[in-house]
Amino acid sequence: MIDTSDCIVVVANFDEIYTPTISSASRILRRRRREVARGLWQKALLCQDQEGCVLISPAVPSNLDPVGGAWCAPGHLVVPKPRSGSVCRDLVDDQRAWAKLIRFLSKRQTRVRIVPQLHSPGIEVLVDALLTSGIDVDTAELPLVSGYTVAYWNTKVGGRELLQSDPQVRRSLPSAAVCNTLAEVTALVATADINQGIVVKANSSMGGVGTWTFPANADRRAEVISTTISEQKSRGVSRWKPTYRKKTGWETAGPYIVEEMVGDIERNCSPTADFWISVDSPGELIGMGEQLLEDGVAYHGCRYPIRAEPARLERCVELGLLICMQLHRRGYRGFLNVDYILPPDGGVWVAEINLRESAPLDQFLVMRRLFGDSWADKMSFVCEEAVALHGHSATVQDVSESLLSELELHKDQIALPLAVYDGPVQEVASVLVVAGDRMSVETLAAVTRCESPEDINGDA
Repeated sequence: MIDTSDCIVVVANFDEIYTPTISSASRILRRRRREVARGLWQKALLCQDQEGCVLISPAVPSNLDPVGGAWCAPGHLVVPKPRSGSVCRDLVDDQRAWAKLIRFLSKRQTRVRIVPQLHSPGIEVLVDALLTSGIDVDTAELPLVSGYTVAYWNTKVGGRELLQSDPQVRRSLPSAAVCNTLAEVTALVATADINQGIVVKANSSMGGVGTWTFPANADRRAEVISTTISEQKSRGVSRWKPTYRKKTGWETAGPYIVEEMVGDIERNCSPTADFWISVDSPGELIGMGEQLLEDGVAYHGCRYPIRAEPARLERCVELGLLICMQLHRRGYRGFLNVDYILPPDGGVWVAEINLRESAPLDQFLVMRRLFGDSWADKMSFVCEEAVALHGHSATVQDVSESLLSELELHKDQIALPLAVYDGPVQEVASVLVVAGDRMSVETLAAVTRCESPEDINGDA
């Protein structure tokens, strides 16, 4: 996917997925070097296939030391002073960090390829500054469209608008309407058919944060609907997300998508697929997994193999490639993530798209590095994003040592931490557990998520 003869500059710019407002920027700066910095920016390391990359990061990740060869550490790390809420703009404005980067790239005397987590307006600022400084930057694999256009496609409204423009994809979208205010949302949900479940999605939300569900035959009085949303009681917020939710405020920002609930939200299967769109290829499947969802909406992990028929998974890939071709024609290059809904009674629905790398992609690539290209034929995995930790575990190395001391692993089993987060009450970790079959990996995952060491040892 990436030419390793180039000097790869990886940009951990997940904070730029939505352009921060002045008020949200100040919150970002206060929390950046704590839970979010330790939780989100590890993705920049997980997604790379080669060692020695240059990493531009808003903070020092907690997993710089690889565990078991699971991912590659950067050869050079640049951390600019946080000011604006955009790591790219902070880098260009930080004279010391910028000079450090330019000196390193100048010594390499090779073409520089920028690999961002997503194509944001900040990436355009960074590329222009590098070119002005005389650095040879390969821009061919960067999108031909503005970062603001990509940011729009990354929203719920923008993504749905793009999906509706393809007749073949449009038939696989649940019926939905766009509301600009919470008053409109309340009115629409209250007057909808009581036998039809409704899902409400904030325009700028992620991982189930900012998603509210109103099941069929549930109380649809206006006061109940408005209270549910205004008090931020999303039914499916995963265990580490509440702190993150309260500090971002993303879920309260309109407009909103009001969508018909498809299938049975508790029994639906939710595959997610990642694709790579390049100059030469309008779409290439990288990896596919099944999302672990709390209450059907909040992401808290991924597993493989996917519990779905091969024919329906093939249809998922077909729809994903159609979306890839549409984006390629519009000039987009880079990652595409597509979420699907597979109801128990059959059918394939497209839930939404994300023009960025996904957490399941991280796990797929880690598995590939550990076991080779054919790992899916012989291994199963579960990766949970909110495994409770006990005591202070500052790095994934600490967590790894703790897991090894607490678990009795067979030779074909692995419990590998990928990242450490600060949860609302205690630290939690993203832990990948691997075994030779689904039953073994599900059992191991259940043991790993126990709430106390006594539970793991069977003493409580």
